Amino acid sequence: MITAARLALAGDDPGLWTVLDLRARSYWWRGPAVPDPSPEVAVVLAACDRSGRVRESAVTDIARRGNPALWPVLALRCADWVPEIRARAREVALRCLGELPGAAFQAFAPLALLLAKRAEGQWLAGVVEANLREGPPEVLAVALASSNRVVRRAAYRLAMGRLPLDRLLSAVRSDDDTVIRLHCAEALIRMGDLDLTRSLLSSGTAAVRAEAVHALGSAGERGPAEAALTDRNRIVRETAQAVLRRAGSDPGGAYRALLAVSPTPAVIAGMGETGGDTELLRPFLTHPVTRVRVETVRALRRLGDTPVGLLTPMLADPAAAVTRQVVVSLRGHELDMSFLLRQLGVDQPPHSRFAAYRLLTARDAWTRIETNLALLDDAYLGGRAHADIASWLRNSAATSYLVPTAERVTRVDALLRESTTLGEHTVSLVRFHMGLHR
Repeated sequence: MITAARLALAGDDPGLWTVLDLRARSYWWRGPAVPDPSPEVAVVLAACDRSGRVRESAVTDIARRGNPALWPVLALRCADWVPEIRARAREVALRCLGELPGAAFQAFAPLALLLAKRAEGQWLAGVVEANLREGPPEVLAVALASSNRVVRRAAYRLAMGRLPLDRLLSAVRSDDDTVIRLHCAEALIRMGDLDLTRSLLSSGTAAVRAEAVHALGSAGERGPAEAALTDRNRIVRETAQAVLRRAGSDPGGAYRALLAVSPTPAVIAGMGETGGDTELLRPFLTHPVTRVRVETVRALRRLGDTPVGLLTPMLADPAAAVTRQVVVSLRGHELDMSFLLRQLGVDQPPHSRFAAYRLLTARDAWTRIETNLALLDDAYLGGRAHADIASWLRNSAATSYLVPTAERVTRVDALLRESTTLGEHTVSLVRFHMGLHR
């Protein structure tokens, strides 16, 4: 308990306080003697004690000490299930907020917002939110600088009208929370300044760029949407496509024109998103740029075109990103087993071997088992093979009603006899589910 209290005092994670509170109340055995804790640790443990009298006395002690490091535990007691303790803690909390608003807010806010859904937790959360709306400037400054994202989000949500323009712009550019960046961007857009909205088109956050494209399109500007057709992010491209459709333009035609001039990954992706001609896309399966090949495979899949004959050789592509997309496209299709088995060979690159493995084990239950058994001793895929057999036995074996062929039974029987790492119990289970005799 002493260690937990020290961690809560030293850390900035409000969850540590809730864990300490729960553990301290359920800690019925004190165990062997330990060195006396520091006064701060002792009062924190007392504030979390199972005895209501001890907790109430600790709240009074915290009020007397005036140490902000101890104030987070007041937030816990403001939601205490005993009315007298709750009332005393709330009285002390309000006094702290009145005397040292910045320090008190920093101590209370993370826990208050975390405890807001508790039966008695809404009171302090309401006090915190009121301080954000109309409290002293130092409280807002502390909230905006908080390392706790929940606190910062609440500050930007509740105090938006109090924030200067440069603060909003700074948040859009540099805050590490996407929700805050987008919230501030929406506030800037609502100001109705088109120049300000245009400045958001260069944001590094896709959702912000999409909002700017949408707002400018609603204001009658098609240029940003036309430029955003080749954005690197799908949400921005699709927003631009919707803007152009509402304006009576055909984004698919724009992509076809761009494809003839500059077949970039974004243009290929846009073709897939707008229903482009698959015959125009297929030649780019052999493009020298990896990202173009990746997007071509993905675009063809979106358009419902799976040229198995063209995609299967791409399992040997030198780029793992390409083979991953090829595997997604080829699953469920009838494939050349001999080619897959060759790609599974130890002389192939690891990503090609893994691609072949994924397709073989997705084929049917018995191909999955035979493939895994053959790879048990493989340096690269052996661990995965063991795990997949265990997963099959645990989740799927009981419903694998397909009867294996006699040839497969013979091969699996031989593999099971050769296995030295599978374990007798697992071997017996596999034999049982395949109908093999011991």
